[in-house]
Amino acid sequence: MLNKTNARTRDLLATLGGNFVELYDFTVYGYFAPVIARQFFPDDNATAGLVATFITFALGFLIRPLGAILLGHIGDQHGRRHALLFSLWIMAAATLCMALLPTYSQVGWYAPAGLILLRMLQGLSMSGEVSGTLVMLGESAKQNREGLYASLVHVSGLTGIMAGSVLAMVIHIALPEAIIEVYGWRLAFLVGAAGCMIVAILRYYLPSDTHNKPERLPIHLVMAQYKMPMVRVMAINLLNGVCFFLIFIYINVHWSEHLALDRSLSLTINSANMLLMILLIPLFGHLADQYSAIHLLWRCATAGLLLYIPLYWLINSPILWQVMLAQTAFSILLAGFYGTSAVVCFRLLPEPVRMTGLALGYNLAQGVFGSLTPVIALWLTTITQVPETPVVWLMATTILALLLIKDLADHEPSGAVS
Repeated sequence: MLNKTNARTRDLLATLGGNFVELYDFTVYGYFAPVIARQFFPDDNATAGLVATFITFALGFLIRPLGAILLGHIGDQHGRRHALLFSLWIMAAATLCMALLPTYSQVGWYAPAGLILLRMLQGLSMSGEVSGTLVMLGESAKQNREGLYASLVHVSGLTGIMAGSVLAMVIHIALPEAIIEVYGWRLAFLVGAAGCMIVAILRYYLPSDTHNKPERLPIHLVMAQYKMPMVRVMAINLLNGVCFFLIFIYINVHWSEHLALDRSLSLTINSANMLLMILLIPLFGHLADQYSAIHLLWRCATAGLLLYIPLYWLINSPILWQVMLAQTAFSILLAGFYGTSAVVCFRLLPEPVRMTGLALGYNLAQGVFGSLTPVIALWLTTITQVPETPVVWLMATTILALLLIKDLADHEPSGAVS
């Protein structure tokens, strides 16, 4: 028998571990996008193959609103633990199959079709993981610690993403390019599938939650009574998602494909800045407990609007120190967004529909806007031939998000923001 402290530590690791491995599995695809493009979307035009790979990346997000309704329903009606277990086993199966998937040269168009199907299953799994983890963390937090605990959802997710970046870097350093093309990229997916299975076993020991269950279908209650809080969750995650996918997913490929920056070096820069974010997010979460979370979020976003243009110009520079400085500055801004926004979102929805409302708002923002950011950025750069053009998309979505959350800055009670 575990004592109370050890049991709580195990439960915390099981909660955070799932988000870690699912974010690792879901985003490691982006780090191997050029390789996957050549294996599954052969085309004489490298840009066309890359676009097809990014669109497949986006499809994993576009299914997420449907998954949010399904997993949110399970979480609100049957318990958070059941939803998190269901989510993790889907991710384990999809990632394992992706590691074993034959390529276009072996089975023709069945290869990209299978890749798309598996990405959609991964997206279905992810649709409930982030919101479920946030709900579990927030509801288990001690009084006046909600900001810190809620911020850990992003710490675990970014740690998983960073783990994918580090492993991708190691694979690129340790293996010749020819080996990476054949099976090196598959190793990253095999590691992720194994991680999912281990954490799923730990989650069987999570205690059953006793939250207040909704009297009607959660999605009906959200749409009838809590539509505006859900839209606000969507706006806040729009602010987070577009910035993250532009600065850490799209730009990584842009560096190696267009600036001739060494692939292993670009992944090293990415990993270092994600580590910085992981260290800073709990600090912002703690500040959100001490001060007004929404005011801190507002100030970080406003600072972003002032800094986006010069920073994005620097991040496209051929001078290495300017590239590193720009992404570091973006990382500090994103840490502020993530560290303060989690608790704001958690407080927006009442307990009976919290998982459905959070999952739907989060996944609508990520699925409709965040996931398409690499495609939109590539399209803007291609039609204008100006590499700095994507900053316009970032600024527009940030302004829209600020307008939609403006009312929250006027009042932030200690409980739910209505």
